[in-house]
Amino acid sequence: ENLTWFSSFWVRFSTLIISLLAIPSSLGAEDRGLLAHYTFAEGQGNALKDHGDNGINGTIHNAEWVQDGNGHALKFGRSGAYVDFGNDSRLRFAGDVTIAAWVKLMASPYPDPETNWTILASEDYDGKPTPQSGFSLMIAGDSSQLYFRSSQSGACQDATLAWPLENNRPHLVGVIKKGGAARLFLDGLSGPEF
Repeated sequence: ENLTWFSSFWVRFSTLIISLLAIPSSLGAEDRGLLAHYTFAEGQGNALKDHGDNGINGTIHNAEWVQDGNGHALKFGRSGAYVDFGNDSRLRFAGDVTIAAWVKLMASPYPDPETNWTILASEDYDGKPTPQSGFSLMIAGDSSQLYFRSSQSGACQDATLAWPLENNRPHLVGVIKKGGAARLFLDGLSGPEF
């Protein structure tokens, strides 16, 4: 199962700058820290380069490079648009993790009950109707709210942030998962721990 960033069948989504910080519990203390950092500095081509030390690069599929202020962004505006990071086991963290991303929805209709906008997902369904392991950070199409799901041994923990994301505006979104608790963030505001 490959890690897919921005799932291929969810559309009308533009991402600005992505930064991923992971502290997998399976690593020793000397290996903890920044797992991957994507600045989108490339501005062209089909590769998304990890500007951290781990070289976890992605392959861009059907997304469009766009100018954004002084930098670049990827626009995921059609079906089959995503970035694939392959099957790197370091991205299958189940322990403590922080994920942060700048995102900008450009959706019509908005909200859209027919879709969800995935920010980052790495889930293994193992042939079952619900995820057996992994995580998913997305914007729920029906409510335009940030949603996070974490699964381990078939048991799911999930939460939706109470505030919707405004359309056509950049937002800093994230989740901090530590121990058995997690907390979602939107533009510097924290939701309740779950």
